Amino acid sequence: MDSDLQLLQRWRAGDDAAASRFVRRHFRRVYGFFHSKLELDADDLTQRTFEVALETSDRLERSASIVAYLLGIARKQLLFHLRTKLRRDQRIALSDIAAVDFAPSPSTIVALREEQALLLTALRRIPIEMQIVIELHYFEGLRGDEVATVLEVPEGTVRSRLRRARERLKSILETLDAPAAVRRSTVQDFERWAGEIREHRKAAADESDTS
Repeated sequence: MDSDLQLLQRWRAGDDAAASRFVRRHFRRVYGFFHSKLELDADDLTQRTFEVALETSDRLERSASIVAYLLGIARKQLLFHLRTKLRRDQRIALSDIAAVDFAPSPSTIVALREEQALLLTALRRIPIEMQIVIELHYFEGLRGDEVATVLEVPEGTVRSRLRRARERLKSILETLDAPAAVRRSTVQDFERWAGEIREHRKAAADESDTS
């Protein structure tokens, strides 16, 4: 199987088949990054992310994580898009914005259990930068150094951001309209439910790559 870097290099050289394979391999991950936050803009932002990835691929180091590279671009595209949306009201700080502020709820939440749906709902109610760090670590399974690359911060900062994000997420979960037992299970077994969401997404991505 061709490596990500090989596909990206061949795409840059004009190989349409390599381009198709590269995009298909990573589409679900990049699209999912946007869909969980700005569903209506996910298609355009995903397309732009791959365009920028191609435009800047000559700067990519051989040892670099392609996933961190792509999601780092996706994060920058998202923040630029949000700043554009917020330009009309300078009183609102980007650090305070949550996905729910742009859409009450996504039209589709893929979850197999009540706890998973509750977790995904709560994520959209915390500041987007907190949502990003949780999704990168727990849903995408990125290492600390990869998360640091995406966020453009020292690796040590990732741990403190994760801790604060988990605390904010817990406080939101405890206020949601759901049976007490489900809320309690979601909080206490957070890593279990996040892990199952990660495996579900990984299986979907693997299926897409082999189709």
